[in-house]
Amino acid sequence: MPKKKLKILPKIFSVNNTKDRRHKITTILGLKIKIKRKFNIKNLEKEIKSHYKNTDIPKILIVSHEFSHTGAPKVALLLTNTLKDIYKTSPIVISLKKGPLEKDFIDNNLKVIDIEEIFFNKQNFEKVAKNFDLVIMHSWCYKLLGKYSSTDLPPMIWYTHEAFEQSIFNSKYSIIRETANSMTECWTGSPLTQRGLKKICPDLDIKLLLYGVEDIKLPEVKKSNKIEFLFPATIQHRKGQDVLLKAIRELPKETIEKANFTIIGDCNQKYLEQILKISKNIPSVKIISHTIPFEELMKYYAKADCIVIPSRFDPMPMVATYAFMFKKLCIMSDVTGTALLVTNNKNGILFRNGDYIELSIILKNIINNFEQYKPIAQEGYKIYQKHFFMNNFKKNIEKSLNNILPNFVKKS
Repeated sequence: MPKKKLKILPKIFSVNNTKDRRHKITTILGLKIKIKRKFNIKNLEKEIKSHYKNTDIPKILIVSHEFSHTGAPKVALLLTNTLKDIYKTSPIVISLKKGPLEKDFIDNNLKVIDIEEIFFNKQNFEKVAKNFDLVIMHSWCYKLLGKYSSTDLPPMIWYTHEAFEQSIFNSKYSIIRETANSMTECWTGSPLTQRGLKKICPDLDIKLLLYGVEDIKLPEVKKSNKIEFLFPATIQHRKGQDVLLKAIRELPKETIEKANFTIIGDCNQKYLEQILKISKNIPSVKIISHTIPFEELMKYYAKADCIVIPSRFDPMPMVATYAFMFKKLCIMSDVTGTALLVTNNKNGILFRNGDYIELSIILKNIINNFEQYKPIAQEGYKIYQKHFFMNNFKKNIEKSLNNILPNFVKKS
């Protein structure tokens, strides 16, 4: 009699599959069973109540789209610190995506609650939001966008920094409208963002709230005898490092020898390979393709004479704000939000987006006549004073929250 072939059953789950975080493995009667994990709102509510013991203080939740070392999450850090300064208690912060900036929040004694990414959806978010007096959704919180119709939600603010005029947002107009119209208020961190959102939601009252930066002193460093150019930003196509490198490549050899060019930032690997090819035979170019500690970055700012921002689109780059604050000559493309605050050749230098030939001419003139450009760098500081003073940021937030949270006493 022929032997029966054993039927091999398909593997439904793997006990060693650590990537499957939606389920947990438990043993029942000796059998390993995969059970779907549930979002534990009760434990979270206990943690919220434990943090907010003083009833005079509004319970504020800030949701950041990620904890990366990029502009918008850093503004979320500034916002959280400012609210802590106003109310003397940290808001609670959660992030849709983990990252290295979380350490900066914790180092500033800010309250971060870790919710696993798998539990982020609108339904769970509404459960969490109901425990607060105010929710600020910061930047592009993609999993939480859409219409909110629940009647027992607290006031909600969308503080957004997105470049809505870019074509990548064309297919998202409907969800952007639903989100914006569900909010108590919409704040934008750039006039470009405000303009773009206004085109999508023409009937909406959209506030411009430029972020603030504390005026800090740069460390003492040994300066070189060359003109030092710096561009610290994520190395990606949108930031335009290739435009800068092509401009440098156009410079005469004797001009290049009078300057150093430093690019710093986390990178898109494919784009990094592209710009490494462009810079291959330019000895004056240094590319650091990873994030460096803030203290070390400040040393590069201290060495720099000029900050170059060749971005193809950038709502309000913090790099430019630091340049103005440190009285560095700031050169930027005319499509950045900051360019709307600049008078060309008076308090900054502008060039046409993507025009590396024009940028090359500007670089050549600066390298050969740097003394003539120093007054422009000094004038740039007035942009910082007028638009980015930390005290102005704090006053603008207080003014907005007076209307939204009138029943709470400010402690500042």
